[in-house]
Amino acid sequence: MGPIMGSKFLRDAKALGRPIFMWTVNDESLMKWSISRGADGVITDDPKRFLEVCDAWERGDRQIRIGWRLWLEIIWFNIMVLLFGGILWWKYGGMKSKGPVRIPMGVKAEGGR
Repeated sequence: MGPIMGSKFLRDAKALGRPIFMWTVNDESLMKWSISRGADGVITDDPKRFLEVCDAWERGDRQIRIGWRLWLEIIWFNIMVLLFGGILWWKYGGMKSKGPVRIPMGVKAEGGR
């Protein structure tokens, strides 16, 4: 998740009252982005740095600068999610409901006794 596709997801999750946790946020800009979006928790490899970013945020340093390299990583990640999500959707037919599974009387379910 990130600045490209994550904003709608975050709005929807917040509207449903779901807690939001960001995982492996190690870049200072993404730490600020997570704070600005109201994340309920942030998982990072550098908690000391995150606390420093939180302190700076509270003092008013709220400018988020996302460099071109990070933008490329975010775009690459989103392309991979769309690509593999599309492949899985195509392979498994999406979320089409085939209705309830009905087992005729007298037929044992697989693995049953």
